[in-house]
Amino acid sequence: MDGPQLLSAYAGHWTGAGTGVTVILPPPGTVASGEVRGGAPATREFPLLDPTRLVDRVDAVVLSGGSAFGLAAADGVMSVLRERGTGFPTPAGPVPIVVAMSIFDASVSTAPPDATAGREAALAALSGTPFTAGGRALAVGGDLAGGGDLAGGGGLAGGDGFVGGEGVLGGEGVAGRGGVAGRGGVAGGEHLAGGRGGGGLPVGGSVGGGRGPAGGEDLVGDEGLAGGPGGPGGEGRAGRVGAGAGASSGKWRGRLDPGGLGVAERAAGPARVAAVAVVNAWGDVLAADGRPMFAAPAGQGDASEPAGRGEAAGPVEAMFGRGNTTLAVVITNARLSKTDCFLLAQSGHTGFARAIHPAHSRYDGDAVVTLATGEVTDPVDVDLLRAVATETVADAIRAAVADPR
Repeated sequence: MDGPQLLSAYAGHWTGAGTGVTVILPPPGTVASGEVRGGAPATREFPLLDPTRLVDRVDAVVLSGGSAFGLAAADGVMSVLRERGTGFPTPAGPVPIVVAMSIFDASVSTAPPDATAGREAALAALSGTPFTAGGRALAVGGDLAGGGDLAGGGGLAGGDGFVGGEGVLGGEGVAGRGGVAGRGGVAGGEHLAGGRGGGGLPVGGSVGGGRGPAGGEDLVGDEGLAGGPGGPGGEGRAGRVGAGAGASSGKWRGRLDPGGLGVAERAAGPARVAAVAVVNAWGDVLAADGRPMFAAPAGQGDASEPAGRGEAAGPVEAMFGRGNTTLAVVITNARLSKTDCFLLAQSGHTGFARAIHPAHSRYDGDAVVTLATGEVTDPVDVDLLRAVATETVADAIRAAVADPR
C-alpha cells in the first residue's frame, strides 16, 4: 500500500443503490477498542474490543449499510485478508480480526451490502488509494494545510501544504492531471481530483471557499466526489458515498434530513487524531453553535429558521424511528494501550452528544471504534487525546452532512 494516507490507515468504498460499504485498513500492530451506546446496534466482533479480552489488535474495520444483513460485508473483507496471510496467528493459520458496524438504511428491504461488496471495498483500500469520501484521492496525513485552511494560506493547491504543489500521488496528481485539483487547485472551484467521480474528502477547513453549514467547513467546491451507484466510481457528492450512501438524519421530527459520511482531523500535542463518521441519526445534526443545521419544514415553525433544539414534531417512531444509527472510527498515531483506546471511544461518544440531539436513543445503534497506530512514541496525555477526539468526532459528523446534494 504505497502513497499518502489517513494517518497510516487506508480505506476503500463500495457504493450501491442507496447503500454502501467503507473499509478501513490500519497498519499491522494497530491497537483497538470500542464502545456501543445506542439501543439498537448491529455489530460484529465488538466483544473482542473489550479491554479485558485477549486480542488487542485489529486488521480491519467495516462500516456498512443494511443493518444486520450488511454485516455480511465483513466476510468479503475476511477473504481478502486471509488471502494475504493477515490475521491473528493460530495453529490453523492466521484469522483476520475484522470489526464491523452497520447502519439501518433502505437496503434492508432491497439489496443490502454482501460479501462481494465488502471484498470490493477492501480491494479498493489495498490498491493504495488514500482515504476519501469516494474511493479515490485526498490524503489527510500530517498537517494538511500548515495550520490553515485547505484552500488558502498554504493549502493543498497552494504549493506550501501537504504536497507542495506536486500532486498527491508523486507528481502525477490525484487524477493524473498534474495536481491535487487537476484544474488549478482545490480552491479553484473545480473537481478535487480533476474529474467527476474522482474526488477526495477535505478535512477540517475550507475547500471551495465560503462557509458551509457546518460552521465554516465547506467540504466541496462546485463539484462532487466519487462514489455513485454501482461501485467506487460514478458521480456522487461528499457524504453520500460508501457506508453513508443511504444515510439520513432528523427522523425524530418525522422527516429525512441529510446524512452521510464525513472525516476530520486535529492535532493533539505531538500526535494527531482523525475521525470517520457515518451519520444516520434519529436526532438532528447540530452546528457548532448548538443549533440544528437544517431548517424546519412548513408546518413546523418558520421554514427559514432551524427548528428549536429539543422540539420534536410529535410521535414519529412508527414511521421513522427504527432506521437509524451513527458510527465513528477514531484514529490516532499515538501509542496507546487497549484501555486507552476504550477511553478515546468513550470520548468519541461525547462528540456524538456535541453534534447530534438527541444522541444514543433506543432507536440508534451508535458505536465508536478507536484505532491507535502507534507511530508517535513521544508521551501524549491520554486526556488531551480524549478532549481532541470529542471535537474531531463532532467535526466529522458535521462534515458528513455539509453537502447534502
